[in-house]
Amino acid sequence: MRAFILLLIGVVVGWAASGSDWSRSAFGEDKVVVAPPIRRPITVPQQEAYLEITTLDEAIAVLQGKLKESHSPVLPLVNKDAVRAAVVTSLEGTKRANAKAIRESSGNERRYLEASAKHFADVVTPIYESLLKNDSWPSRAFFITNDAISAHTIQLHVDVRQSDGTGYSIGDGVKLTGYALPILTVEFGDAGPAEENGTLILGSQAN
Repeated sequence: MRAFILLLIGVVVGWAASGSDWSRSAFGEDKVVVAPPIRRPITVPQQEAYLEITTLDEAIAVLQGKLKESHSPVLPLVNKDAVRAAVVTSLEGTKRANAKAIRESSGNERRYLEASAKHFADVVTPIYESLLKNDSWPSRAFFITNDAISAHTIQLHVDVRQSDGTGYSIGDGVKLTGYALPILTVEFGDAGPAEENGTLILGSQAN
């Protein structure tokens, strides 16, 4: 079995969600009173451990603790310097990937990609850059870890909702509420028949 350890470089991975506001109306005799939208915090299981975090050091400690608890083989690869370097690499790679996708597209697809790239440059990138510059942990940010049998991934998710809680619209029916930047991917082993993976099969042949 061969072991491949790959740092992800600039893979555009974004989480998109769409939704609508709702309100309650109380009707009087000659007036209508509309209550403001009720917005409750939404958390996912992996996010909960990071809700009170304020610094990158604290977040790395939480991540390392979770990896240790799950006996993850990628634990030795995870430290503050590695995470910071991965963020820089992924930001640069995503910028290049966005530019390439726009150059190779046209029409509605190109307009959507341009809006997505602008959102990444104007809204998403400054959040990660602030983390790098100040070591401060963004509000509602968290590490997403996924441990499979042969693959392990880590992403750094940041919240990109507007001040009123709604997502940023980059297209019809598409509102982005969060962005997950690739940090690390580790893969163990190959898939497919041995003859397709260059495996040397030794045998004997009579003279």
